[in-house]
Amino acid sequence: MVLFERNPIGTHASGRNPANLNPILGTPASLLPLALASFQLHESLHQELTATGFDEYRLEPVRRLLTWSQESEREALESIAKDFLQQPGFAAKWLDAKQALHLEPRLVADVAGGLLIEGNRSLDATAFNRALVAGAQWLVSNAARILPCVNEARVIEHVAALRPMTPKGLPLLGPVPGREGIFLANGGGGTSLPVGDYLVALTGGVRPPVPASQCMTWLSRDGEGWSLESSERTTAALSLPNSPPSDAG
Repeated sequence: MVLFERNPIGTHASGRNPANLNPILGTPASLLPLALASFQLHESLHQELTATGFDEYRLEPVRRLLTWSQESEREALESIAKDFLQQPGFAAKWLDAKQALHLEPRLVADVAGGLLIEGNRSLDATAFNRALVAGAQWLVSNAARILPCVNEARVIEHVAALRPMTPKGLPLLGPVPGREGIFLANGGGGTSLPVGDYLVALTGGVRPPVPASQCMTWLSRDGEGWSLESSERTTAALSLPNSPPSDAG
C-alpha cells in the first residue's frame, strides 16, 4: 500500500482534522453496519499499535451534548437517541435545562434541555498518522528479512487533498485498471476516517458486514472513462481486485 501526501505526514487534511470516530451520528443507514465494523477495527488497531510500542495517539471516549429549545427540535433528536440506544457500547440520555447547564454552563439561558450521547471516540490525528507510519516502517523492516529488495522502496512524493463526497454519502471503491493491487477509495466525505479501516480490509478480501451494493459504489473504468456500476452487477464470490465485492455469502 502507498500513502500519498503533499508534505510531511499529518501536515494537511490527514493531521489537521477533528479526528472524531462517530459511526452513528449523521451516517446514512445503509453505511451504518460498515461504519460500526470499521469502528471496531479502530479499537483493535489502537491496541495493536500501543502493544507494539508505537506513539500513543490517545484514542479516548467522547461525550456530545445536543441541545434543544423548541419541542420540534427535541423531536428531531429522538431518532438519534434511538440509534445510540440500539447499539452496544453507545448510550443516550435526556437532560433537562438544569442538567444541561450544569454540564455546560456556557449554554444560552433559554435552552430547554439536551441529549447527551456517548460511545464515540476521538484521537490525535497527527499522532495517529505518525503511529501508522511507524507501524508501516516496522512491517517493512521485518519484511526485509525475508524479501531484501523491500529496502529499495523510497518515498517519491506526499499528496493531500479535500474530502470529496458522493451525492448519497457512500464511499467509492475500485481497482486502478492495469495496476494490480492499487485501489481508489474516495467519496466518503466526513465518514472517511470512521470507515477507512474497513475499506482497506475490503481490498484485502475481507467480506463486508452487509451487501457491498448497500454500503458503497463500485468504481470501474473502461475505454470511455470512469463509471459507477449498478448494484445488480456483482459476482457470486468476493474476488478482488478484478471484480466488485460480492453480495453473496
